[in-house]
Amino acid sequence: MESSVFIKRSRSKNQVFIFMTREAGSKIRHKSVLYNMSMTHRFDSDFRVPYGAYNDTPPEKPDDFVKDWTKGKTKLAAWMASNCKLTSWPRSEFVHNLSKLIPIDMFGKCGGKECKNGDECRKILRNYKFYFALENQHCRDYITEKFWYNALCNDVVPIVFGAARSEYEKVAPPHSFIHLDDFSSMEQFLDYIKLLDNNPGIYNSYFDWKKHGTVRRITLREEYTKSLICDISTTLKVKKDSDEAYNFRMREDFWVDSCQLNVIPWSKNKSLT
Repeated sequence: MESSVFIKRSRSKNQVFIFMTREAGSKIRHKSVLYNMSMTHRFDSDFRVPYGAYNDTPPEKPDDFVKDWTKGKTKLAAWMASNCKLTSWPRSEFVHNLSKLIPIDMFGKCGGKECKNGDECRKILRNYKFYFALENQHCRDYITEKFWYNALCNDVVPIVFGAARSEYEKVAPPHSFIHLDDFSSMEQFLDYIKLLDNNPGIYNSYFDWKKHGTVRRITLREEYTKSLICDISTTLKVKKDSDEAYNFRMREDFWVDSCQLNVIPWSKNKSLT
């Protein structure tokens, strides 16, 4: 039975339905279904469930904390992916073509290298200066563990593509990432990567934020914490007491249409649909 049919048949007028997912909008398709609230990665959700977070509270380190973040990084760039075909843009083809111009080690089903578990992967990633945190979908506010865990938590500069730059800037540490939309051509992008590779001072500037804050990955288990459940309970009570209508209709234009298909970096026509 489709979820839309189940909800219509099973719900009572006093029952609240919350639409919850951390998947991209293009992956979750529904008929027009009336939910009471939303819980997603998007900023306009009633309850936001992100993949990571930046805390701008300074870490407990000396004020003169200085570090050369190039030390021990013997390789240029890495990419890890297991989803090679079910993407809204030719991501795998893009990385493979780019690897002909600069050294990129590719891990997972989409590449020739392997790392067996999380701890091993973390050790491997710390040898790289850059990590291609390329989302498989180009959707609003969709910034996953590729950015937070694979890159920032492992002290690697993320090269990102997926959400818009402005959406990364809402959540990311200041000056912590490189967005492919910042460049008008592949040549301009490659020149900039080579500039950073050959200039430790400029590269290290991408870690200045570590003097002022910290990042953390947020797992799905952490999302179902007591504080989140309490937030939901409090919100429901407030809305009930105020007689405020709270409805969220799962419409194509709200959810699925928040994603773009076949968006390719440096294409004259950014969207080919």
